[in-house]
Amino acid sequence: MSVSPGGRPPGDPPPAGMPSTADSPGDPAEDSCSLLLAEIGLAVSRLAEAGVESPRADAELIAAAVHGIKRTELHMVPDSAFDAKFWADIARREAREPLQHITGRAGFRYLDLAVGPGVFVPRPETEVMTGWVIDKLRAMDVDAPIVVDLGTGSGAIALSVAQEVPRARVHAVEADPLARVWAERNVTEYVENVPYTAGRVMVHAGDFCSSAVLPELDGTVDCVVSNPPYIPVGAVVPPEVGEYDPPSALWSGADGLNAIRAVERTARRLLRPGGVVAVEHGSVQGAAVYWVFAEELGWRDTRNNKDLADRDRFVTASWPGPEGLLVMSTVYDVASSELRASGIDAAVAAVRNGDLVVLPTDTVYGIGADAFTPPAVRAMLAAKGRGRSVPSPVLVGTPRAAAALVEDMGAFGQDLIDEFWPGALTLVFRASPTLLWDIGETKGTVALRMPLHPIALEVLKQTGPMAVSSANRHGIAPATTASEAQRQLGEVVSVYLDSGPCTDNTPSTILDLTGTIPRVLREGAISVDRLRKVSSVITDGVPYPDAAEKPALPHPLEVSDTASDSGEPPSAGDPVS
Repeated sequence: MSVSPGGRPPGDPPPAGMPSTADSPGDPAEDSCSLLLAEIGLAVSRLAEAGVESPRADAELIAAAVHGIKRTELHMVPDSAFDAKFWADIARREAREPLQHITGRAGFRYLDLAVGPGVFVPRPETEVMTGWVIDKLRAMDVDAPIVVDLGTGSGAIALSVAQEVPRARVHAVEADPLARVWAERNVTEYVENVPYTAGRVMVHAGDFCSSAVLPELDGTVDCVVSNPPYIPVGAVVPPEVGEYDPPSALWSGADGLNAIRAVERTARRLLRPGGVVAVEHGSVQGAAVYWVFAEELGWRDTRNNKDLADRDRFVTASWPGPEGLLVMSTVYDVASSELRASGIDAAVAAVRNGDLVVLPTDTVYGIGADAFTPPAVRAMLAAKGRGRSVPSPVLVGTPRAAAALVEDMGAFGQDLIDEFWPGALTLVFRASPTLLWDIGETKGTVALRMPLHPIALEVLKQTGPMAVSSANRHGIAPATTASEAQRQLGEVVSVYLDSGPCTDNTPSTILDLTGTIPRVLREGAISVDRLRKVSSVITDGVPYPDAAEKPALPHPLEVSDTASDSGEPPSAGDPVS
């Protein structure tokens, strides 16, 4: 005998509070309708009274999940097979627990995903944005496009892209460890069921608001996509959202745009020239998000896109690369006493604002940024077309400023500074472990120099340490005049300080002080003989006699000088340090 939720035989009157399956015993409707369909009808009424938006669909999907059948097969369930768990699950949905948590599955495009507590349930609106991304990738003339999904949650977007763009490689980033477990579970499940997705969805632990996420992909990504948190703090949301979705996937500052702004910054760093971004937002946030991806920041073709209900739902834009930035450059003739003060003031203000400047040094012109503003340093490297593998040296305005950046001066550091600074000697130290910066893959070291140029020193004394590299594009000789620098770097630089041609473009000498014995990484303006007058034990490229005397790791400047990582000749690779 089949039983309904209270353990009653079909047709018996239900206990108080339990709906009846028929108006009265012997009702004709009961004779022509299966028990399951009748119970579904009662469940629909209960869910509607509870405020569930789609009571019929939810009741039928719960019934199908409980009985292990398709929704279209509900009429085929005999009364004897009715499972009382149906009413237990209806009660959960009546309490506004998400349908997907009850069934354990969520449909998304062609996927059937595992979901549950701890992960954001993917919505139909996101399917439209995902479709836009897939269409864009298919239209690209790229053999194996690289895609980054920021805040992947269940992995819905990442897996859809991998399934529908078979040669795409998708990096799915998720900070929440609980959500990441669901993403990894879904990726594993689809590798088993759809073998060609194997190895093409990589799940990464990381916060997409951080500048440290996927640095190895800087400037190489074809598409960045994200459904980030975008609900303003304090907004009223349905119980299914506020009580069950993880808070980290919902709330995003007073205006709801904090995470979207972080996506914009990360996308700007990751995308290759010609790459695209797609970001979901709330239906009333279209105009505000449009201006997050403004032309003034370099974005092109920014557009609002509609969802299935014809509401603004996601913004898309393309990234032309650093040359597309609409920064208004100003050139100051600092060789003229009339413009010198105003030029220096403008350069200092630009650096403090996170912009780029070009300034003269005692070797060549350099492009510089605040060393403690990672986006500015990344913009500088992007402007040059150079990666993080060749980090930027740091210029300082005083020896005291240098001392604050290093772990230890070593046996010879202070004497070498006293003798050759300001001047064309770059010293590589072990960096202070307390530094909060990101100037590239430094391997725990920092290359410092104090330039012998009055304009540079005056700027540095006001800005503090600056990451400075030669003012040239990748593979082109460094600029010895401000006009040469402007021809190569264009409007990406905010302020150019023109003090006339550099009279001596001999690169600086680079000396590694991270080991027991100082070692010359590159000979330059200061000869080894002059260095040995201060430190007689300097080696000039010969192997260390004792392994204990070696630095912990070779400095990147040593690698770039021999392997030419920057693609520039040694003099062009000189980071004006």
